[in-house]
Amino acid sequence: LDTFPDFYNLVNRFVSRDIRETRVLLVACDTDLSVLGRFPNQFEVRSMSYLDCVGFHHGFSPMQHLQAYGMVGGTPAYQYMIREDPMEAVRKLFLDDMSVLSLESESLVNGMPLRKVCVKILSAMATGADSMRGISTVSGVSQSVCNRVINDMENNGLVTKEVAPMNSRNWTCTFYSNILRFYFSVVAESRMLPDFYTTDKAYEKAKGLIPGYMEGIFKSVCAEYIRIRCGAKSTMRVRSNSGDVVSDVDYVATVTDEKGKSRAAMVVCRLNGDPFNLSDLNRMVFRSKAFKSKNVRYMMFSACGFTDELKKARLLEGDLVLRTLEEVYEPVPAAEGPSK
Repeated sequence: LDTFPDFYNLVNRFVSRDIRETRVLLVACDTDLSVLGRFPNQFEVRSMSYLDCVGFHHGFSPMQHLQAYGMVGGTPAYQYMIREDPMEAVRKLFLDDMSVLSLESESLVNGMPLRKVCVKILSAMATGADSMRGISTVSGVSQSVCNRVINDMENNGLVTKEVAPMNSRNWTCTFYSNILRFYFSVVAESRMLPDFYTTDKAYEKAKGLIPGYMEGIFKSVCAEYIRIRCGAKSTMRVRSNSGDVVSDVDYVATVTDEKGKSRAAMVVCRLNGDPFNLSDLNRMVFRSKAFKSKNVRYMMFSACGFTDELKKARLLEGDLVLRTLEEVYEPVPAAEGPSK
């Protein structure tokens, strides 16, 4: 509704004055609840999970499923457009002239006030900046303007803010949808060519950027796995006192074990590179001392494998869970609750 101001005002008057005297069943879609706040029944429509998206591509490998999800997220219409290998779909759907998903990404931002500032902020977030200070520094936009524009983008469903449990003023900002994340991380960068633009040149540049981009997508999928399969209510990045992300651990979470008890979990994820080894586990164990808990679950997710030494490792305190990319994409049994 808020996309069409005149119609919005008409519906607003109708809801305020006339609807109770009619037998009309009105179904409305709004982004910031300014109209829907008046409705007796409200439903929040969320994106599909990474596992829900699997049903759109029955012949894909787990890596292809990950790529498709990383490019367009959990929106059914976008998933349906990927009818071939995702790497080939990049050329047609994002890089060709008048590519439909590039136009879709741009239209999401073009309607925003201060569009150029929005683009600067989203471009900064694509580099990994997620705090107020980081986004402001990378984008060159003052913190006061950043805060105002980010709030506007959150109200319009472009970004989402996660507030630290112990400090409501300390938050991080991420893309709400992977289609925008992919556009600003890969597509926009691929189109910045030193000479005349061609789809082939942009595609070659995109292929070099996609592996690094998918590394971050794999981490987010693993966090979603923990929420779906392990009952985690939240997953948080580990940060130093300066606010920088700690590289040894990707997430900390509170998970539910097989006995229904809550446990602290430390999580690392790796899509590309060498297999995880015993040294990687030892660094996690060292970091876990900050928990002051002896019952930590160490979870390692890898698409590039685990060394035999790591597979045989036994911990004196806590336990170790190893998961491959294929296991991350295993369907959840219908009656299954939180599990290891």
